[in-house]
Amino acid sequence: MRPGHRLTASLFAIHMSLLYTSLALAFPDAIEGTWSLCAPEPWLPKRPAVDAMPASPDEIQITADDVDLVDEGLSVLTGNVQILRDQQHLEAESVQYNEKTGLTDVEGNVRFWDQGLYAAGARGRFELLNKLGLIEQAHFRLGEAHGRGQARNILVNSRDDLLWAEQGTYTTCDAGNRDWLLKGKDITLNRRTEAGTAWNVTVRLKGVPIFYSPFLTFPLTNKRKSGFLPPRLGTSGNTGMELMVPYYWNIAPNQDATFAVRGMTKRGALMTGEYRFLTPSASGKLGLEYLPYDIQRTTPRGALSVQTRWNLTQRWGTELDVSQVSDTDYLTDLGTDLEFSSIQFLDRRGDVHYNGTGWAALGRVQSFQTVDDNLTPQERPYSRLPQLLISNTRPERNLRLNPGYQVEFVNFAREEGVTGGRIDVQPSLSYPLRTAALFLVPRANVRYTGYYLADTPPGQNSDPSRLLPTLSVDAGAFLERRWRFGTDSLIQTLEPRAYYLLVPFEDQTDIPVFDTGRFTFGFHQLFRDNRFSGPDRVGDANQLTLALTSRLLSSATGEEFLRASFGQIAYFRDREVALPDETPQIGSSSDIVADLTTRLWRRWLFSGAFQWNTNEGRTESMAASIRYQPDPSRIVNLSYRFRDKVVNQSDFSFRYPVARRWGIVGRWTYAFDDDTTVDAFTGFEYESCCFAVRAIARRFLTDGTGEFNTGFFLQLELKGLGGLGAEASAFIRQSIPGYQPGF
Repeated sequence: MRPGHRLTASLFAIHMSLLYTSLALAFPDAIEGTWSLCAPEPWLPKRPAVDAMPASPDEIQITADDVDLVDEGLSVLTGNVQILRDQQHLEAESVQYNEKTGLTDVEGNVRFWDQGLYAAGARGRFELLNKLGLIEQAHFRLGEAHGRGQARNILVNSRDDLLWAEQGTYTTCDAGNRDWLLKGKDITLNRRTEAGTAWNVTVRLKGVPIFYSPFLTFPLTNKRKSGFLPPRLGTSGNTGMELMVPYYWNIAPNQDATFAVRGMTKRGALMTGEYRFLTPSASGKLGLEYLPYDIQRTTPRGALSVQTRWNLTQRWGTELDVSQVSDTDYLTDLGTDLEFSSIQFLDRRGDVHYNGTGWAALGRVQSFQTVDDNLTPQERPYSRLPQLLISNTRPERNLRLNPGYQVEFVNFAREEGVTGGRIDVQPSLSYPLRTAALFLVPRANVRYTGYYLADTPPGQNSDPSRLLPTLSVDAGAFLERRWRFGTDSLIQTLEPRAYYLLVPFEDQTDIPVFDTGRFTFGFHQLFRDNRFSGPDRVGDANQLTLALTSRLLSSATGEEFLRASFGQIAYFRDREVALPDETPQIGSSSDIVADLTTRLWRRWLFSGAFQWNTNEGRTESMAASIRYQPDPSRIVNLSYRFRDKVVNQSDFSFRYPVARRWGIVGRWTYAFDDDTTVDAFTGFEYESCCFAVRAIARRFLTDGTGEFNTGFFLQLELKGLGGLGAEASAFIRQSIPGYQPGF
C-alpha cells in the first residue's frame, strides 16, 4: 500500500522520538518476538505433580497433610495444601475452606497457577466457585507476554482472564532485572482483549524516570489498538523545531486511520490524516495534509494522496492513484529527505481494466503535476486524455501459429508544444518450435502508427503516419553436464542464443515524440525488437545478436549458484532513426555487455554488470556488488557503480555485532568525480532481554546544489510495552541491503 510518490507528514531531517505525557499509547506494529536474550529457564514455575486431576471442570479437589472440621461445612487444612479446580491450582501452608460458599482463606507461601498465569504471596482469599482470588503482598507472571510484576494486592479473575494489581509494577525483564519498569496505582491486565491499562503511571529505564502519564494503555500482544502513537521531535532549516503527535484509530480489522498535528516553529501547525481499508475486492489509502497558515508564506498549503484499487467483478476492475500538492515548493519546504527532494512529477492516474477471454483492455486518464521548477514547459510530460490499450493475452502454443495483437489509442495534451492523438496497431504472428534442448521462434509483425496533430510548426505535417514490418528469429540451445564442486553435486548449463532482427528504415523526423525514450543498454536489451521505449520511434535494424549464458545449479534442489552471461550485436548497416536530440548511430557492432551473479559460497553473494565500448576501447558502464552475510546479524556490502558522464560512486554498508548484545551499523556513499561524500551514517544497536535501543547519526547531500543536511534517528523499544521511533529501523532496512531488524 505504499505508492512510489507518497506524501507524508513526517518528512524532516532529524527524526528523534520524545517520551511524553498522553491519554493513551497505541503500538499497532508487532511487539512480540523472540526472548532469546532472556534467561533460559521456564518463565512460569512448573506446577507441582498431583496424583489425579478433578473428573470435571466444576469439581473441587483438595488434599492436605492434616484436616480439622471446625463447623459444618467449614474445614481447616494444614501442611502441603493443594486445591484443584479446572485449570486452577492453589497451594498454601494453611487453608480455611467453606464448602457451601467456596470461600477459601489461604496463608503461608501461597502459590496459584492458572492457564498462562502464576501468582504468589503471603496470604489471600479465593472464591473458587466464581473463579476469583485476592492475594496480598503478591508477585505474578504472565506466560505469553513474558510479563511479571508485584503489587500490594492482586485480584485474579480467571473467568474473564483479568488480573488487577493495586500499587503494582509491571515489566518483561528477567527476574532480578529492572532495566525498564512500569509503576502504577492501578494496573489491569486483560488477557482476553490482550491489552493492559494503568493509572497514575511512571515508566523507569535503568532506574531513571523517563515518562509519566495519568492514564496509560499498552498491548500485551501484537494486536492493533486505538490510541496515541509516539510523538516525534525534530528540527530542520526549513521548518525549525518540530513536534508531531499522531493518534491511531483501529476502526475495524480491515480499516484504520491515523491523525496528527505537526507543529513547526517556522511554518505553523500542519494537520494530517490517513485512512486505509482492505477488503477481498478492494484496497485503498487516502492521505490529506493541510497547513492553514504558513508563517513564511502567509498562505494556506496542503497535499492530497489517494490510492485505491477495486475489483468490480471477476473481469472488471478500477485503479486510482492521485497525488497533488498546493505548490511546487511543498515537498522542498516541508520535507528534506533525499527521496522526496528528487521528485520531479506527481502522478494523477485513473484506470479501468477488463480481462476478457484471451484478451485484455485498459482505459486510462493520466496527468502529472510538475514540482520541479527547473523544467521548461517543453520538458514537462504529456497528459493522456484518454488512453485505450487492447492486447492479446493467450499463451504461446508450441508448434502452432500464434496470432497476437496490440492496439493503442491515446490523446496527448500539454500547455505548450505539439498536441494530438495517436493510433498504434501492431498485429503479429509467430510459430515457435521448442524441445527440451532447442528452440527456434520466428516472428513477424506489422506496425501502423498514425497521428492527428494540433499546434504543429508551420510546414510540418499534421497527420503523419508510419507502416513498418518487423521480422525476427530467436534461436538457442540448452546444454548441460553434471559435475561436483566440493561435496555438492551440480549441473552446469551452456545456453547459446542467437537473435536476428530486420526492420526497414523509414524517415520519422516529422513524427513528434510524446512518450518515447531510448532503453538503457544492457544484456536484456540485446533481444528487444525496438531500441526505443514507445511507438513514436521504431528503430531500423539489420542485426544479429550472439549471446552465451552458463549456469551452475544444484542437482538436488535446483538452486542457482552461478549465472554468467555475455553478448554483442553485429550490425549490418548503420542505425539512422534517432530521437530529436540524437545523431544516427554508426559502427558494425554494439558494446559488449556481460552479467554475473554467483553464490558459490553460501556466505558470499557477488553480482556484476559490464559494458565495453568496442569502437572507442573504453568502459561505458560497470556495476559490481559483493555481500558477506554468514547470518542475519552479520552483513557487509560493498558496491561500485559507473556510467560514463553520469555516475561514478562507491557504496559501503554494514551491520556487524561487536558483542552478544551490541551491534554497529553504517553506510558510506562516495562520488569520485565530485570528490564528495553523498550520504554517510553510523550508529549502534543494543538489545537485551527486555529493552532495545538503536541510534543513527546521518549526513547527506540533499540536492545538486552541494548543500548537506544532517539527521539523527533514535529508536527505543521496551519489549512487551511498545516502541518509540520506528523510523530508525525502516531507514536502515532501506539503506543496508539484506538487513533485517532484530527488534
